[in-house]
Amino acid sequence: MPVPDGLDLRAAALIMVLSTAYGLIHEAARLRPGESILVHSAAGGVGTVARLAGAAAVYGVVSRPDKADHARAHGYGEVYLERDFEAQVRRASGGRGVDVFLDPVGGDIWRRSLGTLALFGRAISFGNASGADPWTADMAQWAPRALSVHGFSILSLGTAAPRRLRALTEAALRRGHAGWRNRADHRRVSLGAGGGGPPADRQPRQHR
Repeated sequence: MPVPDGLDLRAAALIMVLSTAYGLIHEAARLRPGESILVHSAAGGVGTVARLAGAAAVYGVVSRPDKADHARAHGYGEVYLERDFEAQVRRASGGRGVDVFLDPVGGDIWRRSLGTLALFGRAISFGNASGADPWTADMAQWAPRALSVHGFSILSLGTAAPRRLRALTEAALRRGHAGWRNRADHRRVSLGAGGGGPPADRQPRQHR
């Protein structure tokens, strides 16, 4: 698979991570500019891709406090612990909730996350690290708020539709390369002007 000119080998080695993040944000969640997103097991990749996609707010959830700084360095505006993330999301969003959440954990984390979704929110499952029993949908819970649920597996996609995976991966590399280059150019301009900090987060949009 061709790698765009100028992409270093270290970045190319992360092709699976980038492809998964891109697939989650652009194919499964179909995140639109101005929307907000909550990501469990927050780390590099997904947060950065969400920022490049134009997310207004990117919230991360981690299991331990020592993981928070790493998440903040990779695109997450606010990072919460699993113990109270629902209350934190409600506070940060002014009670509105988020447009999307991404969950690789399952079980209790999945069930608790459902309450963080805004009207027309999308719930994305891409793993079951908890080993909990499969979740079943209750339409009485979903229909009144027009919620939807999606699943994503990069390995299953590679088996079922390898050409689709190739196209997705090439798009992820192109978008990632262009986005990182633009961010680097912006940072050089900011530093030259006497600034060094990233732009402040925009507030999640309140209306559709």
